[in-house]
Order: sequence, then structure tokens, then C-alpha cells
Amino acid sequence: MIELTDFKYGKIFVSNKDFYIGKVLLESGQYCDEEIDIVKMILSPNDNIIEVGSNIGSLSIPMSQIIKNGTLYCIEPQQYIYNILCANIAINNIVNIKPILSAIGDINSLIKMPIVNYEEISNFGGVSIIGNDNNGDVVKLQTLDTLFSDLKSVKLIKMDVEGLEAQVLLGGSNLIKRCRPFIYLENDRKENTNKILSILSDMGYKTYIHISSIFNKPNYKNNNINCFDKNYIAINALAIPNEINETFGLEILK
Repeated sequence: MIELTDFKYGKIFVSNKDFYIGKVLLESGQYCDEEIDIVKMILSPNDNIIEVGSNIGSLSIPMSQIIKNGTLYCIEPQQYIYNILCANIAINNIVNIKPILSAIGDINSLIKMPIVNYEEISNFGGVSIIGNDNNGDVVKLQTLDTLFSDLKSVKLIKMDVEGLEAQVLLGGSNLIKRCRPFIYLENDRKENTNKILSILSDMGYKTYIHISSIFNKPNYKNNNINCFDKNYIAINALAIPNEINETFGLEILK
């Protein structure tokens, strides 16, 4: 069920039951490389990153290589996926990633995760903690402000939190005010966009659209046959502090 495969940025363990991230990594050896391209424009070797929703580390590993002298805090709430993330950190001999098993939101509490059968084919990266009928593992729910109250600098907060973007932002308002990081987040739920934009605007950010292909062609494994039945894209947003005069050529999100 767990396979070790060659990866553009090293080696990576993936679940062959994950029909989304796992599938594209097995077929192409990379995932959403346009996201790496955009963060390369932002990051320098001494920077720190907070990644909320790291999954198995397919984007964490290349980001850790960009910030060679900085620290990447990888946060993942699914115990099974977190275990794979830790294995991928170890097999690539990465010393600047600190993995954290936790969910992130706007309060500090304990929550139950959804029950997931990892032996059945599914999209493990699409698991959301939203809902009151969860009966799985108990994990900490923390705010970024609590978790990183002593962090003095962070250049980028990257999040893929399946609909909890607003809560994560509100729970990290003090950190964001103190450090003024770039914020890169998934924005594929139209019903949440206005709230996210309002929060970011109140925090003094301008927000831009960024699209990334799930399956890249050409790719590391020289496989030009798309493993999906269509061209899936990741719809994201990049929020830039108002005091930074840079757009990276992106279109403003309205």
C-alpha cells in the first residue's frame, strides 16, 4: 500500500490508495510544481515557513531545500498521513523541518478527526475536520498564535486546510500582524472567497489569483500521459502585505 518512488526533489513514500496526490507522484514524480515556482520568488535561504496542512510533504520537501538555513514547520492533523510525512523527512535526511501533529483553527481545544479507511482508494488530502459527526482520533486543535507565540520571523504561511482558511487566519492574527508574512492558501471554495478577502484586507493585504496544474507536463518521470481523465488544477491565492510593492505578474483577486 505504501510505495517508495523517485521524486524530483529526492525520494518519497506515497500511498497507492491515494488517487490524487499519491497517484500523480507515482506517475510523474512531482506535484503542483507551479506552487514551488511562486514560492521560489518569495523565499531566501534564511527564511522560516509555516505550512498548515502538509500532507505527506510533496511540497514541503522542495520548500525545505529553498530555505536551507531556515526552518519549515509542517503541520498535519491526520495521524496516518503525518507518519508518512515523518518518513519522507527522514529518508531525505532533512534537518530543517519540524513536523507537528495538530489541527489549526481559531480556538484551542481537542477535536475528533473523521474516520478514514486508508486501505480503500480515496483522496486523503481532501479530508476536512469540518463537521460534528467525527469519531476518529483525538488531536489538538490550536491557533497559530498559540503555537508560534515566540516565533520572531516567518516569511511565508502556506495553507491547504479544506475550507478552514478563515479560521486559520483569524487564529493567527497576532502572528500575522507581528511578522507580516506572505500568505499562500487554497481558494477553491467560492462560498468562502469573500470572507477570506475581507479578513486579509482588514489585515492589510492585497490578494492575487494563482493557478497550479496537478499533473505537470513535461515532468520528472518523462510521462506525458495524464494520469487523470482531465486537466485538474489547484486554485490558490497569494496574499501580499500592502507595504510590499510586488505582484509577481499575478491578477488581483476580487
